[in-house]
Parts: sequence; C-alpha cells; structure tokens
Amino acid sequence: LFKASEAEMPWQTRTAALRRLTALCSSAPAQVAACLPEVIPAVTACLWDTKKDVSSAATEALREALELSGNRDIEALLPSLASAARHPAEVPECVHALAATTFVQSVDAPTLAIVAPLLSRALSDRSPQATALKRLAALTICNMTKLVDDPRDAAPFLPTLLPGLAKLADELADPEARAVCEKSVELMRRLERRCEGAADADAIRAQIKTHLAKTADDALVVDHATSVATALALRRQFDSEAWTAALEAVVAPWAPKGVDVAATVDAARLAAHAIHAL
Repeated sequence: LFKASEAEMPWQTRTAALRRLTALCSSAPAQVAACLPEVIPAVTACLWDTKKDVSSAATEALREALELSGNRDIEALLPSLASAARHPAEVPECVHALAATTFVQSVDAPTLAIVAPLLSRALSDRSPQATALKRLAALTICNMTKLVDDPRDAAPFLPTLLPGLAKLADELADPEARAVCEKSVELMRRLERRCEGAADADAIRAQIKTHLAKTADDALVVDHATSVATALALRRQFDSEAWTAALEAVVAPWAPKGVDVAATVDAARLAAHAIHAL
C-alpha cells in the first residue's frame, strides 16, 4: 500500500491504496496502530496532491489512522491534529492546545507518530511568533519524553526532532526558550543512549527465526511466519494464544515429521519476549 500511494503511481492506484488503508483501520486497528510511524508520513505526503480524489482519500485515511492512537490524553486534539496536517496556518493553535495538555498515560510509538510531525513543523517555524512557538514545542517534547517507557518507541523520531532541538538550544536568543530546548535535548539524548542498549527489530527477528526454522522445510514459509511473529513481538503481544492462532496454521502443513509445532512456536514466543525485555 505504501508503494502504491507514492507520487509516481497513477492517481487511481494511489486513491485505491489510500482507501484500502482506511478500510484496514477498521478491520485491523491493532495492526495499523503498530504501523503508524510508517503510515502517517505516507498518508501525509498525499494530502496536498493536485488530484482531488487522492487528497480526499488521504484526508480520510489520516483521520481514521489518528483515531488509533490509543492515548486518551490526546483524543480531544485528534480533529485539530488532522486539520493542522493539511493547513499549516493552524499549526500554532494546535501546538498551544497540545502544550496545555496534561500527559498522564505512557507515550508510545503510535502517539509519537501522531504528534511528531506537528512538533517538527513548529520547531522550524519562521513566523513573528516563532520563538514562543518553538518554546512550546520543546516543552511538549520534554513532557512527553518523560513518559516514554520503551526507548525503542522513540527511536524513529529522534532523527527528526533531536537535530532541530539541538540547533535551537545553541542559537535561540531568548534564554528561557533556550533553556527549555536544552532540557529537551538532554532528555532525548538520554533516550538515545537507552536505545543503544535495547534489542532492535532485527535482533528480535533473528532470534525468532532460529526457532521457527525448525517448523518448516520451505524457506518462504519460515520467512512469512517469522515476519508475522516479529510483528507480534514488536506490538508487545506475547500471549500464547495469539501466537498459536497466528502461526500454527501457517507452519503446521510444512512441518517435518516429529517436530512439535506448538512447542516450537511457544519457544519462539518465549525467546522473543526475553530479548524484547533487554
């Protein structure tokens, strides 16, 4: 769907891909929510397409995707966030509303995927009110960073937000705004250091594949099952019933004689859980 929505594709293909993505938000909300760090940029890139069919489909896809955040703290702001993505003039008002939000719930990757584009635009603002807006954006980043439990959730957004914050911490003339940026940089670099010691998706996938390779003789089956299991692990879904439902029917028809598929799938689950906790 991401490939089909790219600018070089025919508008009919792009529209169909965006509509399918909208449908997936209803039929597979948990799975789409886990992919929001990839979904949001892909959909946002289509919002300003000159073909109305594409831009309308993108607007609807974005609206549905934002509803999957699962974060009650920003639920009331979702319509404003969706509108600000299309209308840059609304960014300051939306940033003010976000800065006034009291964050209580843990901040995860879907939540960051939703707010990071807005905050990134605020950090690069050049309007007469730019300093105040940048201070509010940095303050919001500071507050949200404190509530990130798993640093891997923040990893995709560090390259987007950290360089701009570091530059502002050095260059802003206003001492209060500069101090807020410095604090945000400090907290984000702390997350960055924590990311360095955490197992990434490749390490988790490799550990899973070690186990699932025993369940099937066909490499394509093993790769597919490994991808499904990795997706479960990255969603922090380690319930044994979920792994059984998602994997046993895939690999069982291909399993060599004597292989206990259920036990092997469970071993992969336990191994993924152990390495994910590192």
